[in-house]
Amino acid sequence: MLELFKIKHGKYMLISFTLQQICAAATSWALVDFIKDVSNPETFHVSKILVLILIAISPYLPGFVGNYFYHMWTTFARSANVKLFADLIDGRKAWVFNTKQRDDVFALQREHIGLIEETTRFLFLNFPAMLSLVFNSIAIGFLLGQDIILGMIAGFVISAFQFFLAPYLTEKKQKQKQETQYETEKSLLGSWQTLTLKNKPFYQTSLQTISGHTNTTESLASGIYRIEALANILVLIASFIPITWILFVKFNSRQLDQVFLMSLGVLLPRILQIFNMSSNLILAGQALQALRIKWRSFEERLSKHYTVERLEDRNTGKLISIIDTKTNLSSPIEDILAANARGRYLVSGPNGSGKSTLCLSLKGDKENIFYLPAKYENPHLDIKGSTGQLKLAELKWLAENRSLYSMVLLDEWDANLDAEATAIGDSTIQSIAENCLVFEVRHKTTATEPISKTR
Repeated sequence: MLELFKIKHGKYMLISFTLQQICAAATSWALVDFIKDVSNPETFHVSKILVLILIAISPYLPGFVGNYFYHMWTTFARSANVKLFADLIDGRKAWVFNTKQRDDVFALQREHIGLIEETTRFLFLNFPAMLSLVFNSIAIGFLLGQDIILGMIAGFVISAFQFFLAPYLTEKKQKQKQETQYETEKSLLGSWQTLTLKNKPFYQTSLQTISGHTNTTESLASGIYRIEALANILVLIASFIPITWILFVKFNSRQLDQVFLMSLGVLLPRILQIFNMSSNLILAGQALQALRIKWRSFEERLSKHYTVERLEDRNTGKLISIIDTKTNLSSPIEDILAANARGRYLVSGPNGSGKSTLCLSLKGDKENIFYLPAKYENPHLDIKGSTGQLKLAELKWLAENRSLYSMVLLDEWDANLDAEATAIGDSTIQSIAENCLVFEVRHKTTATEPISKTR
């Protein structure tokens, strides 16, 4: 969560709001000083009214600046979310065919956006209020006397217990609730087709799974908030006792003078405001702790996705033949790569032998190698039509831009093509192979079959 403040404009926002509340506290000080001057007409000058007005409006300027930095900060924070997950999936070739991994990552991405919005909104609403509580309490305490300061500090210390009491009692349930909400999101993504098609019995199973997760979340939330409500009431009552007791003793012992009463009369609305802010900050404190738990749970789950299965660790070479489509002879992949700069080769082998994994390994991180998987969604090609038409359009684009690549990898390019479209695609691939090295995995049985001879 603290990483958010490293994002551009975050520190400037905090500084601006701090200056705003210092100026607001100075207003209380100036107001009491003004009352003392008014009580002595001989030393009073009308210019002091202008000074008071200037001090009273001084919080607005840093407040406006802080508001600007807040909105810029939230914008850059959302941009950081996109960069974080773009970096996470960048080059993770083992995830190409893993739809579960995709659903997990995008569920995390949405959760991250939600946490950013919740955290930034929390800080915008509560950070200025917390500063106002501190600075105004210090100012009022000095103006009304040391005993008032002690009473306010004692109240804050009691309120601070709420930062630890409710989170301590609810931390386990908070973490369970967060993880259950995440599982709900994953279940919804994973059940996309079963929910849209309503295929029995999977449709009912998906609904029951999602309903089970939501019911668990609601039950956990109910238990958490009942504990927090009871803790809030007890802490709130206890936090008001010190200052109330001091004021009661002060009035009953008649330790009063005219200036104190005038100051108290002016500052009483501000004191009541501080009491109100104190009760609100009790709620803010537990919300902050809940946010901390959410961020920690999110970061734990995100870190698991950085442990990626390496393609090299998979069995990628057994039972696979690399066949020259001209000679119908198979050769080791190393010999082909060493001896050829162009040509067309069929990657042949049974299902599960690692043909797609071999293509991904050949692709590596090289930008001059183009890999076209069986299902390829390219948002940069403005193509409309059936799946087969899209595939032919992609092959045509590759043929027109083949000079950009030293190698082209085609994984089951014929999966959704009829005989006529396959013939067109075959001719297009042949033209690509005249300028670069082409390795293709075929979905349909072809005349070219692997043989035992080697060249």
